[in-house]
Amino acid sequence: DCFLHGDTSGGKWAMALQAGDTVVTKREFPEKVTHLHTGQTLLIVDETSMPTAARLLELWDNPMPPLIICVTQDAADQEYFDDITLSIDAKDSNKNSPQHHIDRHFTVLPMIMDPASVGQNVAPQIDRQLADYLAKQPLQIDKVWGALEAKTAKALRPLLQKRLGLERSDVVVKVYWRHD
Repeated sequence: DCFLHGDTSGGKWAMALQAGDTVVTKREFPEKVTHLHTGQTLLIVDETSMPTAARLLELWDNPMPPLIICVTQDAADQEYFDDITLSIDAKDSNKNSPQHHIDRHFTVLPMIMDPASVGQNVAPQIDRQLADYLAKQPLQIDKVWGALEAKTAKALRPLLQKRLGLERSDVVVKVYWRHD
């Protein structure tokens, strides 16, 4: 999946793709997500990083489901995660028992932003959304992964570290795109 940023040459190229077309990228690099394998995690995404988060969920390797903050401009985009469930193989406490399959559901906190906020720093709104949720559902967030617009990503990292009391290495918030 990919998200198209308006009427651009890259967007026109992507719109012309057909199911089954092969696309080769020249600058692919693996996401650093090993820190998400233990503890309560928080994923923070926007339209550009929703496909990556979906893949993380499909390959989820943590017995605890994540909390997800999903920032979009269009409320319909929030449906992206509706058909995704975590499937975790777990061993029974009896070591001789075979593995069994557990379906875990994760929580998505939707944030619908005004289109005028595109390219603006929305980190304070994300921080407020998280604070409101944690006031009602006290969770101890241990690890964070996010991917957002540059201004928001850079401003959000220190807010999350302070709010959650985490080290920099536990808060991975990447720049996925720049508004310019």
